[in-house]
Amino acid sequence: MFLTSASAATRKTFYPPLARGLTIFAIGDIHGRADLLDALHEAIDIACSRLGGRVLEVYLGDYVDRGPYSAETIELLLSRERRRELILLGGNHEAMLQQFLDADLELRDWARFGGLQTLLSYGVQPSQWRTPDECRAQLRASIPAAHLTFLRTLLDWAWLGDYFFVHAGVRPGVRLEAQSARDGCWIRDDFLRDRRNHGAIVVHGHTTTEEPEFLDNRINLDTGAYLSGRLTCLRLDHEGARLFSGENGGVPGPLASAGLRCGDRASAQGAGPVFAHARPRVRLLKAALSASAAFMGGVSGRRKDPVAGRD
Repeated sequence: MFLTSASAATRKTFYPPLARGLTIFAIGDIHGRADLLDALHEAIDIACSRLGGRVLEVYLGDYVDRGPYSAETIELLLSRERRRELILLGGNHEAMLQQFLDADLELRDWARFGGLQTLLSYGVQPSQWRTPDECRAQLRASIPAAHLTFLRTLLDWAWLGDYFFVHAGVRPGVRLEAQSARDGCWIRDDFLRDRRNHGAIVVHGHTTTEEPEFLDNRINLDTGAYLSGRLTCLRLDHEGARLFSGENGGVPGPLASAGLRCGDRASAQGAGPVFAHARPRVRLLKAALSASAAFMGGVSGRRKDPVAGRD
């Protein structure tokens, strides 16, 4: 089922450019469509062969469930990470998979939201277990250790210049650096209906629409890839923002570039990009870089896995 917003999808909005020499590709919810992701990677690689400077790929979460290739999607991202600079955010579906593995979520609840497709992708067949506990045990035995590490080291959000990347959205009125992992995974109406400036343009997924949504304060990239066959990618660079199709580097649409800045960034983070990762019982980790500095990696650890609802 798609939640549509025709007025939002066609609104003409100007988005701020990045520093010259930095390109970001932001990718919406994949949901087990490794086939679409593989094709997108090929298109990005072709575009990168013509680019100079630094290229970051930001993934907005929900890699698993619903589509047929959850395990393959994670493996593809792990392989991609070995040769590209990736920022991997966690979504509510990764949280549910982790909670099922930790025995904090019942199989019947996970199955309602595409969990069975994930089980099948790891070779766990319904005919091979008699109880949910047997199913959980078989999944624990089948899922590679690298995939478990992947799930436990996903970021809650990433803040780069005038853009704040998060899976579901932000809590209006709360500072971006103080956003909770729960809201980042699950928030919907309180965020979607709010038109105020959040301090940066929020790039998110989680809420499926037939077309990408472009508003003054947010961009939604979830176009229901598992059902629609359309995996949406946004390209950000010194010219601004545009949808990326692999043809000529982008698709001109309701986006255009401008020198406009979004909000007052005279804060502790300064005007440079920031990426951060919240870990349970550990203070917020931050790594700041200037608009011209090299990307700094190495922020890792376990992310919070809250359950605040279902999607």
